[in-house]
Amino acid sequence: KPAAAASSWSAHTGGDRFVTPWELQKHGGLRDERGSLAVEMAILLPIVFALVFAAIDISRILLARGLVDQLGVELSNSLKYETTPAARALLTEETLQGRLSSLSEGLSGGLIDPSRLELSVFPYNDLTALVSETASGGLIGLPEAVTAIRLEYAVPLTTPFANFFYETGDSVQSSMVVINNGR
Repeated sequence: KPAAAASSWSAHTGGDRFVTPWELQKHGGLRDERGSLAVEMAILLPIVFALVFAAIDISRILLARGLVDQLGVELSNSLKYETTPAARALLTEETLQGRLSSLSEGLSGGLIDPSRLELSVFPYNDLTALVSETASGGLIGLPEAVTAIRLEYAVPLTTPFANFFYETGDSVQSSMVVINNGR
């Protein structure tokens, strides 16, 4: 303290007398900070929890993305190497959905809910039709044709306020696989 302030303070307290913290507070020497920790925690704790849940959701989204890609590859390999061309020509979307469900249970170890997997099949006459997005609407596995299979998986989010970013509260991850039936 400056000399003038120190002398006026010592004159007020009676010289060398011991000054209690309450007297210091009364004269502006100490500020009352009781309850400030509770206020700080009330402000910071929701932000910390939101960041923790966001980190969990981001890791779940990335995991689901990798698993959906892997399921698409496994489904295309199953169709290409384990199904004869004659049987491939008779496949329906329901058959592919059943095969996808059995693959997802074995491949993902229960990390993907098969009921949240959505399969869409688009048959094309050839690769140029695929590029120009002119679907033939024919059978799925016709020889010399191309089949595009789109997988979508809705990852349910746990982050508070996730529905501000996603209407349904789910992040949809998708993968597309193209199978050339002639080879």
